[in-house]
Amino acid sequence: MENGHENVKLSSQPPLPSSRQQNGANPLANHRYFPLYLSNNDRAVLYVPSVISSKDFDLLKKQIEMQLMVIHATSVSDEAR
Repeated sequence: MENGHENVKLSSQPPLPSSRQQNGANPLANHRYFPLYLSNNDRAVLYVPSVISSKDFDLLKKQIEMQLMVIHATSVSDEAR
């Protein structure tokens, strides 16, 4: 952990979750993943259902925008590292 936040490094393809739903299906089977390249070494991934309603999309968009505001307020520095 760095600054209380866990650094996540992913391979070029996201790892399959080890946990399975009760019926044995992969819990992310009906999701698409969108890689987020934070730097040359650090990556993240956003999983989104393959089909999503407009209402749920708007909710997801608001949640992402709120998290970006938190990241900006707590992590963005004018100093280059």
